[in-house]
Amino acid sequence: MKVVPAIFPGLWVDSVQALTKETAAGLKADSIAGSIRYLGSLTQTERDIILTAGLGLDVVTYSRSPGWAPSPGLGQSDGVTDLHHLSDAGIPTGVTVWIDLEGCHGDEKGAADWVDERSGVLANAGYEVGVYVGYDQPLDGGLLYALPQVTRYWKSLSKVPEPTCGWSLIQLYKSVTIAGVWVDVDVIQYDYQSRVPTVLVA
Repeated sequence: MKVVPAIFPGLWVDSVQALTKETAAGLKADSIAGSIRYLGSLTQTERDIILTAGLGLDVVTYSRSPGWAPSPGLGQSDGVTDLHHLSDAGIPTGVTVWIDLEGCHGDEKGAADWVDERSGVLANAGYEVGVYVGYDQPLDGGLLYALPQVTRYWKSLSKVPEPTCGWSLIQLYKSVTIAGVWVDVDVIQYDYQSRVPTVLVA
């Protein structure tokens, strides 16, 4: 296994559905470059299935139910939980870990502090940190870009503010079934600082 910059151009998929040998091979056969899977669900067995199929791998956190309240303490505990999940899944340092920011009930400071604490835990452990910018979150493009530990941004399907540096991953509309897996399709994109996500490959 090795950590490398994602290849541009490239089509990726994200899905809550675990991949099997058959579905991973099917995605590869359909010209998909990689899969983004959820921390807490991803296992080392699935990691190996994805890599053996010739797909790249990145990871994203689950979102909370709409209306959750961000806080520094919650961000710290979330980051510690992320490290446990990363260890369980055998994800090495250097990979971009995407924090899902959406559906929160709070002000700019609360949201920024939550991301700062969570991303700080991950960055201090050696991971690159990205933010999935979803619907109903209070940070504008400048405040997103100002997050000190965040180095990558992923645009969701929703209409969301663009960080000053632009996007390194863009989720396309709409969700589809590919190789028997219900997925969102994503495209790798250089941001305005020539950054792409860092991903795990065989």
